[in-house]
Amino acid sequence: MGVRYSAADSAQLIQAMTSNLQVANQVTDRLSSGCDHLIASLESGELQGAAYTAGKGLFTEIIIPAIKKLQAAIDDIQEELNSYKYADSTVSEYGILDLDLLKEQLETKQEMLEKTQAQLAEYQFLFRRIIDGLAGELADNLSKTNALTVLENQLNIGIREIQEKIDKLEWFVAQVSQYFTDSLQVLALAIQGATQLSQVLVDSEGNYSTDGIDMSWSAKMKAQKIQTVSKSDYRTPQEQAIDKAVKDMKLSGAAEIYYRGKLAEKLQGKPRSEWKKIISNFNKDLKTDKGDNLLDVFNMTRAELEEKYGGKIQAYERFLTTGYGDASIATMSQDALQLIMARYDQVKNDHRGLSPTELAKVDPAFKKKIDGMSQEEIEKEFPELKNAISQAHVKPFGSLGMSETEWANHRYVTDRYFLMDSQKLLSWRDPNYTAKFNHYILEEGINPITLEPATAEEIQTAEWYNRIHPITETLSWGTALYSAYVGYNQYYNKPYTTIPEAFGKGKDWIKGKIPSMGSQPVVEVKTYTMDDLANLKHTENFTDKSKIHIFEGDINKKGRAGGYHYDMVEGTSGNIIEGTKGPALNDAGIYEAKVEVNGTLKKANGGKSTFFPDHMSPQEVVDAINEAYSNKVLMEGSRYIGTSQNGISIEIILNSEGKIITAYPLK
Repeated sequence: MGVRYSAADSAQLIQAMTSNLQVANQVTDRLSSGCDHLIASLESGELQGAAYTAGKGLFTEIIIPAIKKLQAAIDDIQEELNSYKYADSTVSEYGILDLDLLKEQLETKQEMLEKTQAQLAEYQFLFRRIIDGLAGELADNLSKTNALTVLENQLNIGIREIQEKIDKLEWFVAQVSQYFTDSLQVLALAIQGATQLSQVLVDSEGNYSTDGIDMSWSAKMKAQKIQTVSKSDYRTPQEQAIDKAVKDMKLSGAAEIYYRGKLAEKLQGKPRSEWKKIISNFNKDLKTDKGDNLLDVFNMTRAELEEKYGGKIQAYERFLTTGYGDASIATMSQDALQLIMARYDQVKNDHRGLSPTELAKVDPAFKKKIDGMSQEEIEKEFPELKNAISQAHVKPFGSLGMSETEWANHRYVTDRYFLMDSQKLLSWRDPNYTAKFNHYILEEGINPITLEPATAEEIQTAEWYNRIHPITETLSWGTALYSAYVGYNQYYNKPYTTIPEAFGKGKDWIKGKIPSMGSQPVVEVKTYTMDDLANLKHTENFTDKSKIHIFEGDINKKGRAGGYHYDMVEGTSGNIIEGTKGPALNDAGIYEAKVEVNGTLKKANGGKSTFFPDHMSPQEVVDAINEAYSNKVLMEGSRYIGTSQNGISIEIILNSEGKIITAYPLK
């Protein structure tokens, strides 16, 4: 006889077990309390005598341990009953499920589908063969084809519904079969013990005898292990197939996240009969010619990745840019290339460091010595590094006159020095040094070089700079515009007159060619309206509240201001507090500012938000977040980090359904 499930019977079982557990808890509580009171009375001397003393042994050695074990078993049943309730909720919606009957129905529908598909193929073949143009024959053929197509769709839907019921019922049976086994064994032993204890003989002095009585139940009860089976979430057959594939591939961390996402895309909408082949082919695509697992790239640093796959990375980027293929990537599958590029997008902005081959040439003793030195100590021993603007300015003639080890040692100490320099709060080598220095003085109140509180003189100097700098910058722009206009007209032999005219005619030509903040080009900045936010596309990964949080700012249930990471939409609740907008923090144009939402100052993160560049449109921001979402890597909890195609690192926080709660650019 097969498996048959009834939601009504299951509900009655749950109700009966709940009631029985309440009674059992009351009984064991009273027994335990009574035993504890008896032992306490004996130990205090309240009850004295040989009989009581002898009886104490029976309770401490047999009865009390049995009651404690019984309590543990009842607690285990309660926990597993909760797990049963969860498993029951997965199948109870169907009322009655008969596994044998479902499998018969599935087989019948599959046979009908095969016949329908065969007949449909025949009509489609006839349709292609009709060449006589008879309208009646054509119409009849089309009518039958359409009817068969509708029937095919209905059968496919029916098959999916039956298959889902079978999957859930089989999962339910597998889960429930684990419950209550060990605790029921304890209950059976307890019942046996109660029967045997009634036959124990006690003499007038309180001595008890178990001669002729089977007391093995007591030892078995003490030895019986109780392991509570916690509830397990229902996993669809597709999820189970992916789980198994992950286990077979021995994946974890970022590699597992990437693999799960890609495999889910490949299995989506495909018949279950094809899953095994799809998984096998995908796994083959993720192997190199030498049999190495390409998913290992998620453990690689930028230097390791570029050394091993640098040629393929460059060739693929060239293909994406120009459309021209390259022999170096012709032998690799698209899956393999996308995997390598996904990892490269994650690390391409990291400090590169030496490649594994270069690092292997470094003298180990020299490396150990350098690793233990501070930047100042390195400067003393290698003074040529102190005033070098970049690594390229150190020994510009390369390894001339140096051995392989000497050159590797030089490369290592130089790289180590500039890595430490990049980790400082502010380096004199930063192209935006002055602007950032003054920002720290005025906004943070510290000297970023000495890390001491800013002095009154430093604050005054920074304030004067902020007042004078816009004037000098405007004059520089005016000069550049006029020079551009004059040069343009001289080249084309055209007259030129005043500076205002030069500004009017020259600004369009020069736009994008004058650097601002070191590396950011001058671009036309456009503002947007709330209607633009309402018409955003590709927001399937976002919750409704997250768009408000990111673009407008919001107030949470505790009355705290949050969000607001884009400042180019008019009429939003969020605003940048005047005078707090900082300089660009990187080449992408990310900046920080203090914000308020509906008059409430933001307190988290020092009151600041990081902002997407002003030159991006709201849609471009959404697209960038989606790009980062597609290659996200788990950091901790529900926090992920991904990278957009234009190089912006974005932190993303997801809810339990995988939807974006918030996303903001990183410095």
